[in-house]
Amino acid sequence: MSGSRGEHVVGWAYRGALALAAPLLLAGLLAGSTPLLRAGILVLMATPLVGVVLVAGALVAARDWPFAGVALLILAILASSLYAASRVLPTNHATETPSHGPR
Repeated sequence: MSGSRGEHVVGWAYRGALALAAPLLLAGLLAGSTPLLRAGILVLMATPLVGVVLVAGALVAARDWPFAGVALLILAILASSLYAASRVLPTNHATETPSHGPR
């Protein structure tokens, strides 16, 4: 990866994500809005994924194959964990009744 250019692109991506997430989180806190808070958290969670994609792309473009391979492996691990997480059904704990044991 060309140190200067690639680092600047990733840095700008991180700053852009923070500039998007911070107002969402602040507005969500001030308004008591769960959807805004979730959107802000989602942006923060997606930021490292975007960084890995940018770094992997820059490394492939620079033909730096050993590091590109590592970046692509990390990307594959992240993608597989996202896929596995999407397959898990969320449980709704709010509707469950507490168990007090046998009476």
